[in-house]
Amino acid sequence: RGFGLSPTLLFWWMSARLVWWAVSMLSLVLVLYLIHLPLAKVDIAKRFNPAEPLLIDVTGCDVSVVPFAQSSMAEEQANWGTWPVVRIQGLLSSTKLRWSTDDGTTVYRVHARSEQACAELPFMQCSESCLVSVLLPDGVVPTLLHVNQDLDDPNPWVRFVAHDVTLDTVKVRGHGGQFFDPTGPTIDAVLRRVSVRKGLLATLRGGSLRCDECQIAADAMVDVRTESGT
Repeated sequence: RGFGLSPTLLFWWMSARLVWWAVSMLSLVLVLYLIHLPLAKVDIAKRFNPAEPLLIDVTGCDVSVVPFAQSSMAEEQANWGTWPVVRIQGLLSSTKLRWSTDDGTTVYRVHARSEQACAELPFMQCSESCLVSVLLPDGVVPTLLHVNQDLDDPNPWVRFVAHDVTLDTVKVRGHGGQFFDPTGPTIDAVLRRVSVRKGLLATLRGGSLRCDECQIAADAMVDVRTESGT
C-alpha cells in the first residue's frame, strides 16, 4: 500500500494530503462563518434609574416603550425586580452601541447606530436590523424619557412607538433638549394609550407625532413644534 513510493516520499505524500484536508475544513468553516455573520444577533439589556433622565440617541434604529409584561422578556421580569430595562437588539454585523452608566450597570444614555439601510429591509422597518426597547414594570414611571434621532441619519423612516405606559415627561428633541434643538429628519413618533403627567415636548425637523387615546394631565406642559412634518 505504499503506491510504489519510498518511505520518504510516502511520508511527504501523506503529510501533503493531511494539510490539504486541514485547509479544506478551515475553508469550509470560514465560508459558513461568513454566511452566518450577517444574520448573527446582538441582544443586550441593562437597567436604568426611573428617577433620572434617560436619553436614547439613534441612527437607523427604532425605539419602543412598552410594559415589561407585554414584552418578549416577560418571563425574565422577576430577575430584574422593579428595575426598568433598556434592551437593544440588532444585527451583529451592522449595529454599533455606546452606553453611559453611573456605576457600570445603571444606564442613563444609550446611543445605538445601525449601518444597515432601512430602505433595504422588509417594509423599510429599521427594527428588522436594530431596535431599542424600554421595558417598564407596573407602577414604574420614568421621570424623563428623551428620544433623539441623529441629525445625519439618512434613513427615510425611524419610528418611536410607546403604548400602554405612564410617563412623567416624554421629549422628542435634539440632543440639547431645548425647544430650538430639533431631532433628526424622519422620526415618526406614535403614542398610544399613554398617560403623560408632566410634559410632552417635541421639536421635529421632519417626521410626525401622533398621540392616540392619550391622557395628558391638565397642568402638563405641551410644546410640539415641527419644521416640515405633521
